[in-house]
Amino acid sequence: MTKKLPHIKIKLGDGFLVRDSVGIIIAGLEKLGIDTSSLNIRVVSPGERGYAAARDNATHSLLNTGTRTNSNTPAHWQQGDSQGHFLWDPNTGTNSEGRHIFQSRTRFVTITPKE
Repeated sequence: MTKKLPHIKIKLGDGFLVRDSVGIIIAGLEKLGIDTSSLNIRVVSPGERGYAAARDNATHSLLNTGTRTNSNTPAHWQQGDSQGHFLWDPNTGTNSEGRHIFQSRTRFVTITPKE
């Protein structure tokens, strides 16, 4: 069953950097009341072993996009669906602001039950 998640807008401030994608996903799920202890959460970047399998079996994706002021600089991340299409932006919510997506930098997320 797919659960529609509420719209959440979080202001993180200028210069905020996320260096632990899995940690952010876990924190977000736990904030929504989801027990993550029984989940395997994996984020795979281009060039990493298993990228093709992660792309083919993705739950979601992380889209590397241009910034508001420079569309040609990959310095912002948005949430994408399993096919790499825009779903959500941490700054604007459901508006992508037409940011350029650097497809070759897309990371794929797999969330599966632990066995």
